Amino acid sequence: MFGRKNITLLEIQGISFHQVGRETSFGADFLNGLTLGVAGTINSNEDDWALESVTLIANDIYSNTTFKHINKWLHAPSSHLDTVWSGQVLYTNWINSDKKPIDLNSQTYPVRWMPYIGDIMRWRSYDPSKIPGVGQLIGKLIGHQLSSGQSEKLESNTTTSSYTWVYTPEGSLIYRRWDKTNHAAYIRHSQLGSGRPVICAGEFKVIDHQLQSVISMVNDASGHYKPDGGACLRYVAEKFEALGISTEHTEWKWRDSAS
Repeated sequence: MFGRKNITLLEIQGISFHQVGRETSFGADFLNGLTLGVAGTINSNEDDWALESVTLIANDIYSNTTFKHINKWLHAPSSHLDTVWSGQVLYTNWINSDKKPIDLNSQTYPVRWMPYIGDIMRWRSYDPSKIPGVGQLIGKLIGHQLSSGQSEKLESNTTTSSYTWVYTPEGSLIYRRWDKTNHAAYIRHSQLGSGRPVICAGEFKVIDHQLQSVISMVNDASGHYKPDGGACLRYVAEKFEALGISTEHTEWKWRDSAS
């Protein structure tokens, strides 16, 4: 299928199951080091079966948790080969054997040297859990405030506000609302990222659209990290999808992009 026996994790973008009658097969060739673990229940009287979960394991080191909760009944309606289920593999859901998200191809961005010196000279806190207003996205525009432990719904932005954010190698989207008319209260990306390298960083805006809140814009605007949004914003989009956050109405912007 791929023309070779070995591929990278980044190239595994989707899998599908095909079925003829009572026989079930996988819609991808078995590759060196790649196995599938499938959990399900078969109805002995029918061709139906319940697909509960799918686990991808690579080289006995990496596993992918994209499909850990499927819980869907499947069946082949005819004697022909039919696709009974397919799914997109999220690269950000690959984890090491120590259960931590893998470094995305080692493409992380450290705090730049001069901004780091500025942070130290101004005694800026690198502990986001002690900075008021800093939260972690945990669902559909729902955040968990790190300092208070309270949950909140992200409010829509005005023309003079946005949310600054970082995406950490541990798989967390850390954010803080920024009122651009009050520059003295601005919290740097390096503070959201605990002074450590991040996968990506920038700003996003939330607006009201057809009686619901949506993310209207995401960019890679971070002077402390200066990430390459053309390379790293794709992982942010996957994370939004994993959190159930639609990006249908989102404009993506990065340095040197045409948009």
